[in-house]
Amino acid sequence: MANESFKINFINSLAMARNQCQTMEETVTGLTQALHNVVHAGAQAGAQNGVGDLHRNFRSLNPPRFSGYPDPDEVEN
Repeated sequence: MANESFKINFINSLAMARNQCQTMEETVTGLTQALHNVVHAGAQAGAQNGVGDLHRNFRSLNPPRFSGYPDPDEVEN
């Protein structure tokens, strides 16, 4: 009788694990689709704004100037 109970518990545990895996797979699929949608929307917005706007926005952040010296600390102010 104890052996039969063990088998039932084991089968139930496997079924629960399978359901959890399926739920995780569905979640990952949904997140992947959402990320794809965000990237696609961003690409469309970038195409509409144009490269000039992106460059202008970057320059408005006043990035540090780099004169081309190999010393990476040179860029620090």
